[in-house]
Amino acid sequence: MRPRSIVLVALALAAGGSAAAPASDIDDFQAALDRDDVRATAAIYAARVERISGAQPARDAQLDQMAGELLLRSGMRPAGLAFLEQARLSGEEAQKPGIALAIGRTYEGFGGLETAIREYRVAAALPASDRMGREARIALARILLARAPEEAATLTAEVIAAAGNPGERWEAELIAARAAALAGRGPAASALLASAWADATAAKPGERAVVRVARDMAQDALAAGDRARGIALYALGGASPAPSGSVQLPPCGKDGLRPEDSVIVEIGYGRYGPQYSAVRSSRPGIAAPFVNAIAAGTLPSQPGAPLVELRCEFDSLPSTARKPTDPMAEWTARSGLYPLFGDHTDGLDAAIAIADAIVSKREQARGPKTIALYQPLISLSSIYAAQAAATGNAGYMERSYEARQRAIDIATAAGAPADGIRFAAADMAFAKAMRSNMGMAAMAAAASALVETLASLPSMDDITVARITRNFLIADSTPPEVARTIAERARAALLKRGAAPAGPEVRALTASILDIRRKLGETTGSDVLVRSMGLAAGSCGLLAAPPTMDQPSQAIIGPDSYPKDLLAPPIDGIVQVAMDIDARGGSTNNRIVYASPPRLFDEVTLAGTRQFRFEPAAGAKSVPACRGYSQQIRWEVPKD
Repeated sequence: MRPRSIVLVALALAAGGSAAAPASDIDDFQAALDRDDVRATAAIYAARVERISGAQPARDAQLDQMAGELLLRSGMRPAGLAFLEQARLSGEEAQKPGIALAIGRTYEGFGGLETAIREYRVAAALPASDRMGREARIALARILLARAPEEAATLTAEVIAAAGNPGERWEAELIAARAAALAGRGPAASALLASAWADATAAKPGERAVVRVARDMAQDALAAGDRARGIALYALGGASPAPSGSVQLPPCGKDGLRPEDSVIVEIGYGRYGPQYSAVRSSRPGIAAPFVNAIAAGTLPSQPGAPLVELRCEFDSLPSTARKPTDPMAEWTARSGLYPLFGDHTDGLDAAIAIADAIVSKREQARGPKTIALYQPLISLSSIYAAQAAATGNAGYMERSYEARQRAIDIATAAGAPADGIRFAAADMAFAKAMRSNMGMAAMAAAASALVETLASLPSMDDITVARITRNFLIADSTPPEVARTIAERARAALLKRGAAPAGPEVRALTASILDIRRKLGETTGSDVLVRSMGLAAGSCGLLAAPPTMDQPSQAIIGPDSYPKDLLAPPIDGIVQVAMDIDARGGSTNNRIVYASPPRLFDEVTLAGTRQFRFEPAAGAKSVPACRGYSQQIRWEVPKD
């Protein structure tokens, strides 16, 4: 049951009351979650909502947990966390390990590794023979691989000893093998991988156990110089590279990192978001900065759990992970307004009919201004917007705005947080402007109002302001001119509220501004922005007018360059190379900073990029000497 499989059909079907409900609901619900049974989870949850229905909103600890986990499965993490944290306040002791496990998975999913560790330790207090205790130990060991591999080995040993069958052992053995490799115990790592390989065939099909173990074994073979065996193992399950995205890498020199250091990381897809697991490192004790950095970035995960090899970079724009702020989600959780989820198989028309019926029922029973209408109206607004996008019918969008405005009015009258109300109003104004034909000036004005409102809200910290702002910057529907306004206003707003000019949030927004300006052909004033971030002088990527290649990279590294031993079975790859550019336009100090799959395309990529030549920058007499020019090479099997 992935986020795409669950749709929020309508919210707040019922609210209130405290009628008794069966204690077994949460157990049945968790069992249905484990089976990925969308219909069963929705039915169990909806039945409990109906049973506690009453005249006034009231909370139920089991519903808090169920709502939290369903919201998390739908990708609505701030709202899901809000309900889970309410469940922990009033839930029974038997619920708390499961709640801690879900919260830990969520924080791990957006890079809050320290919080995830604390939550996993709570759940790991259960016996290793217990399913939840086993999952918590494996999750905790996965994070500790990078910082405390020996503790990770101890945790996995407990799972291996208590496992009742091979299907429960293989992942613990895989993580134990990684712990041994990261601690410099190569023979022990190989022995544990052999055990994991033997047990992987008993795993559930969706766990892709054989593929994951084979990839680790491939790295052992490649490290030993056996390229043929490494390729065969990597191709076993249809190897695919990690997706491209914004990769945060630790800076060279910090934490004792050297340019030649490398760490291999597995990018997995967990129940509530990405999971990053250290696999191998060029020397012990260097994995933590790499895993921390990549977890704080925006590299997307995927179910195939590909491997990437990473190295440090000279100029780094750090990011800090923290729980997203959503005062409206926290208010609805405290108020006992529970969402309703359903299996979305009958289309948007059916979803609209369900949500509309709930609104009508609430109106008839409690009046047109009851708080019970708030979340059904929000849901109805979202479904109308989806229908507008699917059909191109502007009438659905107007209905979406009407439902959302009515919900905002009801929440205001009910005493909802002023921060949430102000942001909701500004967000709707921005959405209207983006979908209208009011012109670029109107869209830019709405964008300015949105980010300035966001930055003025006491509940929104700098990280939340930057995170939401950057979401708008990367949206396909945002014109570059409007994106520039959004980024510039957000940066100014952060500086006004006291953020450090060289702090991670301001630096990230500044880098976005520079990128947008380049796309628009604007360079005036860019050097001032570069200096304001405190980055090292001479960075190629931050020059006002970076040097350009004298011919496309495809002309140098074309299909003829593809390694012949990777043609059958075919393997694709992505490699990112950092290089310096000398005064004559030649590339020097070429080094790979990102490679997926690791070590298969390294030599051919470096050989090709060393042939790169660069033209003088606009208005310059010669190519400026600069460092850190980055070029990503995507290797695809030739079609012919």
